[in-house]
Amino acid sequence: MSSKPLSTIGWIILVIRILFGGLFIYTSVWHSMHAKEFLQSIKDYQIISGPIVPWSGLLFIILEASIGVTLVFGYFVRQMAFVAAALLAVFTGVFVSAIARKLDIACGCGLGDTKVGWLDVVRDVLLMAIALLIAWRTGKNAEELSTEQTAEQLSAAK
Repeated sequence: MSSKPLSTIGWIILVIRILFGGLFIYTSVWHSMHAKEFLQSIKDYQIISGPIVPWSGLLFIILEASIGVTLVFGYFVRQMAFVAAALLAVFTGVFVSAIARKLDIACGCGLGDTKVGWLDVVRDVLLMAIALLIAWRTGKNAEELSTEQTAEQLSAAK
């Protein structure tokens, strides 16, 4: 398969996409390894309760892992970048809700035992911007790399 060489911005977006996907893989693994704490943090937000909590936790872990793997390996990049932005928008809304209700709870983000605050909102808004940048740059008029093209480009760079 022949492909044109990546531009500088193409390489930058590729690196951003892989790092961004890696972040989602990390959080899914962290949430899986710390399931008890993760489920407790879901309960602490006081938005959902009862038997739906474990199912929502499982859904978040599956979504995070799916987003991460597809972005790292270059499958459905544009679509999954939009899914990532939507998931981050939900998390941002939940953070704002917790702050407005003056809940003194752990974030549950997989970044340690930090308390929910405006820094979490800013971080997730910036991550949403990154997700939308990835989606925009992998649109119809931008260079879109498949996994095969990514491997070709990386081997050609050696």
